[in-house]
Formats: sequence, C-alpha cells, structure tokens
Amino acid sequence: MKTQNIITLEDYLKTSDHSQSDLETIRQGSPEELGGLINVFDATTGRQLLANRRNKVLLRGRTFALENLFKDTVPTSTSGYPYTSLDRKINSFRVGVGGTPTNDIMSPTNVVPTDEGLTAQVPFQEGVASPTPELLALYCDVYQDPNTELYTFNGKKFDEVDPPFIFDKSSNKVCKKLSLRINAQDVRDQPISELALYFSADDYSQAEIYSKVHFPTEPFSGVKELLFEYWTFA
Repeated sequence: MKTQNIITLEDYLKTSDHSQSDLETIRQGSPEELGGLINVFDATTGRQLLANRRNKVLLRGRTFALENLFKDTVPTSTSGYPYTSLDRKINSFRVGVGGTPTNDIMSPTNVVPTDEGLTAQVPFQEGVASPTPELLALYCDVYQDPNTELYTFNGKKFDEVDPPFIFDKSSNKVCKKLSLRINAQDVRDQPISELALYFSADDYSQAEIYSKVHFPTEPFSGVKELLFEYWTFA
C-alpha cells in the first residue's frame, strides 16, 4: 500500500509546541499497575507528533513479569497456566497496521488484553536474499520462506541495548525509556498504526509479546523517520 498525503500524527496532536520534561512524562504514568505510554517525534526535526499515548501490558506480559518475580519454570498441568517460562527479557519491537479500522484510520481501537501478537503485522524487511551482517545488526526474528528461500525480518532491535532505570520517589514510579526508530525503508513505505514490545532470549529466539499500543495511522515515504519514546512503568 503506497502512502499519500493524509492526516498524520502531527495533525492528531492538535498542538504545535507540545513539550515536557522526562519527569513530567514519568508522572503521566500510573503507579498502580504495569503499563506506560509513548511519545512520537520527527527524528529529523525533533518536532513532537504524538504525546502520552498509553500502551497496555497484555496478559502474557503480566504473566511474564510474575514469572521473573517468582522464578516459575515448571507450572503444574492442573494450574491452567498456558505458558512455558524461559530465560528471556524485553529486547525488540514490532509494528503493524491493525491499530485502526480501515474506514477510520485516525481512530485507534482498544487493545485486547489477551492479544498474543499484532493485529496486522508489517515486517521490517521482507523478500531479502540473504541475512547480511548489516541487516542482522538492526533486525531480528528472521524467517526464511521454504518455497522462495527469501528472508523476512519481523522484529527490530532497540537503539540502546540496556537503558538505565529512572526513578521518581515522590510519585512511587520506576521506569525505563526505550528509543525506537522507524523509517520508510524499514517498512517499505507502508503505513503503521500499532507497535508492540517483545521479550525473547539473548539470541532473539522464543519471542513473545509483552505490551502493545494503537495510534492513528501514520504514513511513510521517502526519507521519513520517526522516533518513538516508549516508556514502560512498574
């Protein structure tokens, strides 16, 4: 799907000079539950396009958090526990175009807590002849089509591998701020309207979804690049 001049995240924000400090952003989050929010910027100009859009930690993500707190590894067959716990961490993200109805692309739908993936995933690269070192440095979750032998890269790595903790004692909040960059070449000029964090092993295998956010459909073309600040709170 080729992009054209449609409404963008900047139009959705409806304010041209919205800015705030990291501390103000932290205090927008809820101290009572896992969760977070995203801010979106034009990566070239620094202009803010979307502010404080909340994301949802899904049921799988909440279970993953408790797995790590209690170090559960072998659940009993009668517990109703549907997952297999492995040594994994949040280390990549994925995007899609299923965050809005096709007939109302500026109205994000609610994220369903039991979602186990993106609604309509947009791979970062597909139809690639070889997983070169340059591609492997940027992307992960590589799939090779057995019929065509071409490769698809479903996930992208964070700008910063292990971002520091940020604490705000006055509001009883702790968080990490992830920097996620998406450009037109990543998604091959396709629009996006959903983004999810994934946890996996150090080699990016055994990936599962942690949290997801829907937002107004954003088109891509040319040299366009967006910076997503993805704040995740506890």
